[in-house]
Amino acid sequence: MRKLEQNTTDIYSQGIGTRTAALYMAWAQQFESKGMNEQADAVYQKAMENQAQPAYTFLLQVHTHLSSVCMGSFSFGSIF
Repeated sequence: MRKLEQNTTDIYSQGIGTRTAALYMAWAQQFESKGMNEQADAVYQKAMENQAQPAYTFLLQVHTHLSSVCMGSFSFGSIF
């Protein structure tokens, strides 16, 4: 899994797929699967800042993430 995380970070840092929802979704899911919700939040925030598309697909994933974490520890509340 570590190699997959590094590959995702490398792809993003090169500007590849920075407006593609699938990149952010896969990246955030890596963190979520390890219980690293703050890091997943940061990835979702980057996606919003970069206007990831398709927005509908991305927003469904954010909703799923929001449903699975404690709202008290979630720093993403200003989106909705």
